[in-house]
Amino acid sequence: MFQADWSVAVTVGIGALLAGLIGQTFDDDHWYWAMVAASVVLAGAATTSRLTRSIQRFIGTTLGVLMAGVLLWLEMPTLGVVGAVIVLQAAAELLIGRNYGVAMLAVTPLALLMVSLANPIDPEILVVDRVFETFIGSLVGTAIALVSAKLRSDEQHS
Repeated sequence: MFQADWSVAVTVGIGALLAGLIGQTFDDDHWYWAMVAASVVLAGAATTSRLTRSIQRFIGTTLGVLMAGVLLWLEMPTLGVVGAVIVLQAAAELLIGRNYGVAMLAVTPLALLMVSLANPIDPEILVVDRVFETFIGSLVGTAIALVSAKLRSDEQHS
């Protein structure tokens, strides 16, 4: 039991560090999104759940970015953005326990709208960075999950 918990902590730490370093190499602004994506992918102990989470994270985020792009393009007044954030937060809470990938359809625009409230920048930069950094984090998380599974398998056969 303790070993499994330790293994998850180590893989999440390595994945987050590696994803952050790779993300920062390509993007000075939102590299931490790669760290978050890798951490989320590696949060579970079972390899199957990690791989499923990786696919759901990337596809859900990519589709959520399209929704975010539309909302950002509308250039809503601040109160409109706050209202959208409230609705998206409620949707995320309702969906996250049922289907992680579908929840990303609410979480992604929620995150991007909140970032744009705090630091208004070109929506194109936000959506491109979000997809790119999520791809890096999901890819790193998947690679670490596979290596971790192989190491655990080798250890059990020794």
